[in-house]
Amino acid sequence: MSLSVDLKIKDLVETDIPSGSAEVKVSDALNLMIQKRVNIFVVVNKDKKIKGVFTLYDILDRLIPFFIKIDTSLGFISTNELITEERIRSLSNLRAKDLMVKKVYCLKEEEEMIKAIIMMYVKNFDYIPVINKEHQLVGVVNRTNVEKKIIEIINSFS
Repeated sequence: MSLSVDLKIKDLVETDIPSGSAEVKVSDALNLMIQKRVNIFVVVNKDKKIKGVFTLYDILDRLIPFFIKIDTSLGFISTNELITEERIRSLSNLRAKDLMVKKVYCLKEEEEMIKAIIMMYVKNFDYIPVINKEHQLVGVVNRTNVEKKIIEIINSFS
């Protein structure tokens, strides 16, 4: 017996996400991310077409020294030694264009949910921007919503 679950990306999309121009200060973008409780900021042009994205991880990547990624057993070093005022100051001067990743993987709102699942788990994405037929930003699909939907589908067969 074959099961057909006809869920589209548009059934999972979260539309209230932070977005703005490439000139937005990273600190302002971060405040929007905190307000909306997401870890992604989508950079768009005036036509709402995606130009790039950055996540909290991209910000932390600039803040935390590289050697921590290699050796996480450095618990004896204090935060003050790792995250310097200079690093924080350099972040405060950045614009979205300085931090954004320009190669953005997107989903179309009419595509099937399985595409989001594959992209998230193969590429280890937590968020994927969603575009409409005009290639304009609609919102994002996030890992939590996908996982909730999968659980909902499984439970519907119990």
